[in-house]
Amino acid sequence: MPASVQVWLEYLQFLVANNHPEAASRQWEKIFARKDTYDPRMVFSYFDLLLSQGQPDAARAVWQHLRDAGLIPPRPDGARGQAPSPSAPGQAAGNLLYNGDFEETPLLGGFDWRVALSPDVTADLESPVAHTGTFSLKVEFTRKENLHFAGVVHLAPVEPLHRYRLTGFLRAEGVSSDSGPRLLVTDYYAPDKLRVMTPDVLGTTDWKEVSVEFPTPPATRLLQVVLYRPPSRTFDNKMSGRIWLDSVRLESLGPAPGKSVPPRRGGAGRSDSLERRKVG
Repeated sequence: MPASVQVWLEYLQFLVANNHPEAASRQWEKIFARKDTYDPRMVFSYFDLLLSQGQPDAARAVWQHLRDAGLIPPRPDGARGQAPSPSAPGQAAGNLLYNGDFEETPLLGGFDWRVALSPDVTADLESPVAHTGTFSLKVEFTRKENLHFAGVVHLAPVEPLHRYRLTGFLRAEGVSSDSGPRLLVTDYYAPDKLRVMTPDVLGTTDWKEVSVEFPTPPATRLLQVVLYRPPSRTFDNKMSGRIWLDSVRLESLGPAPGKSVPPRRGGAGRSDSLERRKVG
């Protein structure tokens, strides 16, 4: 095979696309050992393959390698150009979400924001409208429809039998209907086992903090945080308006009282061998 890392990455994508997970794992080992610079998004199909196989720890190792290699911007939650926080590798102090302040352009994969829109919804970073820093994420509902929206998602590895707190800030303009956007947290693999949400926002408001605390079930190791709007059940149920999201933070509050953490199944090595999970 040619020595170019671009060719090696394209072959990794070919193996993933043709469902050869073991060969893809071996190919990733070879790429991992190199010191090249490349677009980290070329690895995201392999990252998602690991998630689809129930291997969030292996996906986490891939993400951490991309961070350690300097292939992903080093400042997740703060002003551009500042040094990363020393409190935890690749994260702002205590925050389990990368880029929670939207100060970097979302990578649309990995452990960054993923945005999947529809003809009725647009999204973009906006400045200087922000709760902290310079940027926020603006989502505009462009038609009056009774939307079931779950198109902005952030995945986060967590520990089972721990308590967590999710906080964020929402700003609304002309949000209609009785069902407004809010933040939703579910278990990525088993949404029926964990599903909690913050209060919604309606009408026109300045920045409003929303928050929810919850324990993780015994088998939960991966969460998805979603900007979510469930359909309204009323007659006047059409949705329009704009929503801004900023300063999103997921933090651990420690082990749940009286609970012990079960051992991990399998290793978390980098060679453990976008199936999007729909929010029910």
